[in-house]
Amino acid sequence: MKLAILTVQRNPPYLSDTLSSLCSSAKNGFSRVTLFPGDAEPIAAAPEYWRVPLDASELRLIGTFKHVADKMAYNYYRTMLNYDEPVCICEDDVQFSKGWWDVFQKAISVLSVPDYLLTLFSAYKTDLSIPVVQPETTPFGTVFIYYAGQSLQRIRDLVWEERLKYFGSHTGIDICIRKVCKRSGIPIFTTTYSLVQHIGKVSTGCQGTEICPTSPVFIDDCVSVQ
Repeated sequence: MKLAILTVQRNPPYLSDTLSSLCSSAKNGFSRVTLFPGDAEPIAAAPEYWRVPLDASELRLIGTFKHVADKMAYNYYRTMLNYDEPVCICEDDVQFSKGWWDVFQKAISVLSVPDYLLTLFSAYKTDLSIPVVQPETTPFGTVFIYYAGQSLQRIRDLVWEERLKYFGSHTGIDICIRKVCKRSGIPIFTTTYSLVQHIGKVSTGCQGTEICPTSPVFIDDCVSVQ
């Protein structure tokens, strides 16, 4: 399994903290972690990680975008295009719970459908009486999503087509992902406890006008719920 991390220049920067949390939280089985910068500025942190920068034509394209949300959506879409297998895509301002990998694997093991999305973050309260994983019924953002089976290949072009309807607005690509999954019959699940926490302070997807949500069901150490 591979992990893609979307990153941009931030003040303050979060990427180093995210990667440190990923490495120290628990074992993980990622065969490769790749950074996808969403702007022209070089990412100084973590030079040891593989990265896929925007090429010249892409930089010219996003240079015509006036809204940050459009640039973020494009970076998410191009990240989706780089994978033809199950993959995790997350943001660069994430704290991982200790022991999260084992709970993540347990959640995967109990899901019997071939194609689905699993978010490891919820900005809302979940039903804590349900063990491990449950259907997602609220907006979930793009903090950390696992695309299982052929789900990524089935929705990525449709997601971009949907996002183009909102071009020039603050609409996040997660809204488009949700709509396309519903139309395509691809279920979305969430882990009962959030296995990652959103540590960013200001949203990049809303022109910096909204405070980023944190999860009310994140636990720092999830060994106790395994």
